[in-house]
Formats: sequence, structure tokens, C-alpha cells
Amino acid sequence: MTSDDVRLATFFQLQVGGWYHLLDLVHQLRIAFANCRLPNEHEFLSTSTDLRLNVSLEKYEPVFTRFSRTSTVLLGWAILETYANLMAEITIAINDGMEGSPKAAAEISTAETDFLREQQTIFNPRNRRVKVRKGVFTPTLDRIASIPTLLAKVRGLDFVLDRGSKSWQKLQAAKGIRDRLTHPRIDYFTVGNVLAPDVLLPQAVKIFPFDMPDLVTENDIFDLLVGVSWYFTSTYDVVACKLAGLCGGGILLTFFDACKAVGKGIDCTAKEYSIRLDIIISDETPPFIGL
Repeated sequence: MTSDDVRLATFFQLQVGGWYHLLDLVHQLRIAFANCRLPNEHEFLSTSTDLRLNVSLEKYEPVFTRFSRTSTVLLGWAILETYANLMAEITIAINDGMEGSPKAAAEISTAETDFLREQQTIFNPRNRRVKVRKGVFTPTLDRIASIPTLLAKVRGLDFVLDRGSKSWQKLQAAKGIRDRLTHPRIDYFTVGNVLAPDVLLPQAVKIFPFDMPDLVTENDIFDLLVGVSWYFTSTYDVVACKLAGLCGGGILLTFFDACKAVGKGIDCTAKEYSIRLDIIISDETPPFIGL
């Protein structure tokens, strides 16, 4: 960075930190998904690099597969929330006139800023003081749907996420998958009934491989990747820059692999779920938003 770029440092650093953190999560997702062993498990997924990890002991493979599927779901949702939160931070920075940020085309209200910051500003008329309550959360799906609209507003763009689409339904399904993993409610009696005959007493040790129920199926993972790919490509014009394009490219590569793994055509699936495949990084694409 030259001395002429010093004025950009603050907004520049915000985006460098945000986009590269997101890109790291996308790389992790690629590796986790490559080890999920979806239906065509006898085939290697066609990635530019062989991302499959070597499971040296065959008896651990079922556990490793469940681990990879769980990781794929949690990473996919982490990408979604990280992306939405980065858009929220960029929106606030532009609205507040952060050093180096582009001038806001329109201002957002205090209530909208509070929504982005997950807080509530209250004025007490008795002591004439302003109090800010932190940790005022809104439902996750409402939040990720509204944030890109507010970013579009401060950038002078028109954007509303289509919450009536089939892809939004996939995103809702993905949220249910994430919740099922982070707030598990398992029928232990049914699981115990299946496992009990193989448990050795008095040691109470079961021989590998564990015949545990799958909390995540190949359809769950496909729903997740469709939802995340749709959300990212639908909002891309609001954040269009080279780093966002790299993140989107990594997400789409995983979507392509998922289509192949479950035997679906990429073009027809993308059309069915309104997933854009035309995200192109050119010389005219700015490296970061507003820079």
C-alpha cells in the first residue's frame, strides 16, 4: 500500500479481513464436502485437486463420513452468516462515513443501524440519557434476508431477496439441518434398541463400525449447497468485487460437485433454483467494494 492509499486503510482493512476470512471458510467447505462420500462413493469428486483425506483405518470410515457431513453443514451455514455479517459491517461503515468508504447514496435510520448491530437504542426522558442494549437478536432468516437490502440502499441500488422462491425454501431447510445438529433431539430409545444386541457386557464396549443413525443425509447437504449458492449469487451485484467473486467461485465449485454426486445436471439445476453461473471477474471488476 502506498502513501496515497493511506486514506483507504480503514475501509480497506475491514474488507481484507472480512473477505479473506470468508474465503478461508469456503476452502474448508471444499475439503469437508469432498470427504462426505455422497451416493457415488466409488468415484472421486472431480475437483481441480484431490481433496479427499486418507482414512487409514477402514473401521473408522463411517465415523469419518458422518464427521465430514456434519462439518459440511456447519461450515456451509457459517459461510452464510459470515457473509451476511460482513455485508452488515460494510453497510454500517458506508453509512457512518468510515475513512476510505464510498459516500452513502442514502442514509439508513437509527433503527436500521441497530438492526445491523443487533442492538437497541433507547432514550430515557427522565435523565435525558441514551442507553444502548446489546444482544437484541432477530430471527436468523429475517436477518440474512434484510441485510443485503440495506447494503443496496446505502450503495444506491435496488435489491430485495425473493423469499417466495424454491431456493429460499432450500435455505429454510438448511436452517433446519443446522438447528438439528446444534440443538440435537435424538430418539435414544430407538438408537439403543438397534445397538443393544451388539454391546459386549460387562465391558459395555461396541465393536466398530458404529451403526449410528445419520443426522445428515445427501439430500440435506444438497439442499444446503443449493441455498447457499443461490443466496450468494443472488446478492453478488450488491457486493460485486474480485474478492467476493473468488468466494462465490469456490461456493459454485462445491455446488457443481454436489450436482455431479447426486446425478443432477448443473445447468438445469441452476436454472431450476435461479442460481447464477455468470459471475465473471474481469479487469473492470474492483478488488473491493468502493475501491
